Amino acid sequence: MGVKVNRIEKEFVLKKMVEKEIIIKILSKHKEIDGKIIRFCDEFLIIDCPEIKLSHLHEHCEISIFFMFENNQHTFSSKILEIKDTELTIAQPELTYKNLQRQYERIKSAEDIRIFLDIKGKRIQIDFPKTRDYFSLSEPTYTEDFNPSDIQNLIRSFRKKMEELVSVNKIIMLRNTNPSTYEEKLMAHTGKIIWIPYIDEGFLLKNPFPEVSLLTYQEIADYELGMGTLRGEIGNKFKILLKEKKDKGFYSQLYCPLLYTHYLVGYIYLCNTSEKKIGITIHTLKYVNEFSKVLCYSLKTNHYFNSQDLGNNSYSTPVIDISASGLLFAHTEKYLSVELPLHAEIMITLKIGKRKIETGSTVIRKYMDKNRYYFALKFTRITREDFRFLYEFIYGKKYSVEAETIWENTKTWEDVSFFIDDSGH
Repeated sequence: MGVKVNRIEKEFVLKKMVEKEIIIKILSKHKEIDGKIIRFCDEFLIIDCPEIKLSHLHEHCEISIFFMFENNQHTFSSKILEIKDTELTIAQPELTYKNLQRQYERIKSAEDIRIFLDIKGKRIQIDFPKTRDYFSLSEPTYTEDFNPSDIQNLIRSFRKKMEELVSVNKIIMLRNTNPSTYEEKLMAHTGKIIWIPYIDEGFLLKNPFPEVSLLTYQEIADYELGMGTLRGEIGNKFKILLKEKKDKGFYSQLYCPLLYTHYLVGYIYLCNTSEKKIGITIHTLKYVNEFSKVLCYSLKTNHYFNSQDLGNNSYSTPVIDISASGLLFAHTEKYLSVELPLHAEIMITLKIGKRKIETGSTVIRKYMDKNRYYFALKFTRITREDFRFLYEFIYGKKYSVEAETIWENTKTWEDVSFFIDDSGH
């Protein structure tokens, strides 16, 4: 969606909008009209809207508001409380967002649109601890050190190099195993590397190397809070943990997770003992980080992970809201959540009245409540004709050349990675 605007900032924005008479767009049920906020208080906003008499809006109608302020697009949702002459009174919005991640406004009340999905192919079936996030895996660059085609030589060369740098090096796999140690549970929860350069100094206060996914003190503290530890007890718990490590003779440690889709399949463990008394360096950290990705790719290409045929499972459900660049839908089927991980690419069919639109899409966000699983999709392949129809249906206005230039991540119509011609190519 974007960045949430806090209460103080929202009040400042509203004051400036009144002073500068900034034009806002009011959208509902595929129609839009212009207006401007003229007064506001803690309970409501009053909008001057000369077009209200010609519109479809009515009291208790749900609306979405969009406007530009200081070169940032803002939005909020509200409900109409009263219509009097050309003045529109709406409820003070609970949440306002800015820096929107999508170029097109997403419109609610999409009950007249249904989405159809056919899930085909294979699904990963892995007996490893599950993580809370999805981790994509791409083919690495082949080097003399990192050649995933020969997994035995890959591991052998890694061990040989580590023997020169650290006291202990291990590759631990977690098939048919639940996380048992504190570090395993942390990696399964966060998917991040645990690097303790010096046991005496403890966990990192901040990540000095953004290109490497390192776990910090605050993130571990957040994990503890989520597990029910009282805030005042966290510092003492960490002191005890680090003292135990020091008493066992550990001087420096590194835990690097091996991540594949939704799973922690294992991890790399490095340690320097008090006999060596050398901290594990950033050079070693980055080397291990790269090796972990190559190793996971090698495990995949060597069929270490099992898979099973999905067959052809079909789903149909109403669309919750939609924009010209994506949509949100929900379903009660648990297995659909398994079959649609983050970043999954699928073909969908949208049924709008008598019209059917087929488009490629990518899962960019997913979450769940007590009863349903929610999926946010971004359209990735669509014909020009279907896009034009979708745009005009959603926004209730004529498609314009301007719409071509602001498509998210697409500069021209010639970008064939997004648009397909009428033959489907």
